[in-house]
Amino acid sequence: MSPDPIIRILTDLAKKQLPEHIKEMIVDDALPMDEPLKIMALAMIADDASLQTAKNAQHTLKEMPGDSVVHMLRTYAKLDAQVFKGLLITFADSDKILSVLLTHKQFPFSLYESIATSEKMPMSVLEILSINQALFYKHPHLINLLLDNSRVTKEIGDRMLRYREGIIAEQKMRARIQEKQERRREPPPFVLDEEAEPAEEPAAPAPAAAPAFKETEKLASDAALIQDLYEEDKLFTKAVSETEPEQPKKRVPIRKFIASLSVAGQIKLALKGNKEARSILIRSAKKIVARAVLQSPKLNEIEVEFYAKMRSISKEILRDIARNPEWTKKANIQRALLYNPKTPTPISQRYLIRLNEKELRSIIKSKSLPHALRIAARRIMHRKKSQEDKIRRARHSR
Repeated sequence: MSPDPIIRILTDLAKKQLPEHIKEMIVDDALPMDEPLKIMALAMIADDASLQTAKNAQHTLKEMPGDSVVHMLRTYAKLDAQVFKGLLITFADSDKILSVLLTHKQFPFSLYESIATSEKMPMSVLEILSINQALFYKHPHLINLLLDNSRVTKEIGDRMLRYREGIIAEQKMRARIQEKQERRREPPPFVLDEEAEPAEEPAAPAPAAAPAFKETEKLASDAALIQDLYEEDKLFTKAVSETEPEQPKKRVPIRKFIASLSVAGQIKLALKGNKEARSILIRSAKKIVARAVLQSPKLNEIEVEFYAKMRSISKEILRDIARNPEWTKKANIQRALLYNPKTPTPISQRYLIRLNEKELRSIIKSKSLPHALRIAARRIMHRKKSQEDKIRRARHSR
């Protein structure tokens, strides 16, 4: 296996050999990858034959800051053709990204031809392509391809004709200059018949090829994690089958089994394992493992409420629960977060306004909850009381 697993992931994506579950983990942000490399991987997946996976990758890419995509394009001199194609498919409506993408030095020429001849390409792409005058001067036949495209507007067509006229004028001017130089050239000085030819200058050494992919920051632990994802499939498959309730005789003590797994194996178990495994892994000191539990497709509302009440999980996990709008719509999950002392105060304060006077008093009297939360509860209760007094006085004055 390659010494750098992240490079192997990108290489396997380029060869269309990456396993589907690894693609899904990249799309779900379950792998520790530097942002530029993640953008490359997502762009390759966006150009994937699997329609749903490609759509999910495009959605994840669009949620990333546009400046990050632009920075990646400006930083990396050499990129795989699939990266360009995936970014083109995803950001066809973003002029900022398109302007950098279509002028990249390594943008595949075949993709320029596809854009120029496509009858389905968004007009924004054709418009930005048409203003790249240097490209058309270098490859004049692209002008003909665009002029033959029935979707090209009159404005773009006129621009192509101006480019063509400019190229023809430049060619004529260069021909005249060359002709004048030949006329002015003086006859060579007297040369002996056996004069030796001048020695050729030594050829400049060829520049070293840029690496296919660059990694701005390497973490040994992350590399080991991703490497495990490639090599522990058999172990994980065996583990899941042994922890299924249908086979109690073969069941392995879950805590002992989890302790024997690597970080990668724990992530897989968090995503695909049962409720008992999730209830243990949510307490993991490794954030990536605990967060993988929240991404499990088997997770239900009852479990989320249970996790929100737990005082043995990290604040980051409670923040992740609070960030999910589907979960925080539920009153029981709101209350679980509110009464958990480990919930960050700015989050728990959001739900105070929904409490009645009795519940607010219980918050104020609680010694386990943060002082700032109790102060906020007291203010809300006083505010509600003053509003009720105003309403009462208004009724009596009638």
